[in-house]
Amino acid sequence: MRIKTEITKDDFSRLLEWLSSEPDEAARKYEEIRAGLIRFFRYRGCDEGETLADEAMNRVAIKLATVEFDGNVKVITYFYAFASRIYLENLKEERRVRDKARELAERLVRASERRVEPGSNIECLQKCLAVR
Repeated sequence: MRIKTEITKDDFSRLLEWLSSEPDEAARKYEEIRAGLIRFFRYRGCDEGETLADEAMNRVAIKLATVEFDGNVKVITYFYAFASRIYLENLKEERRVRDKARELAERLVRASERRVEPGSNIECLQKCLAVR
């Protein structure tokens, strides 16, 4: 994945506090959510499930600084909303890379199919190599 969101210590602390005011409980929830996100991405065929899960966790951590929630928000739903978006971004990036590789392969095939013109240096080199 191309994008890698960096968070600050304050972002991470805010995330843990949002998960629970009890530090041990917050850490447990963090790991539980992260494991679920990894499964989410792997189930969808993503090779980089851990990286994508970390990206989702980081984006949520950053977003928490700009939003306020009432008591009706489900924490896990918020994470999966971010994960869904990251999954789509990842698909788009994989398609872009695959299309670029296909284009390069086609160009290579076309280049190898070009005929050698009589009198060219390549023709001379090929004749020399054929003699040996």
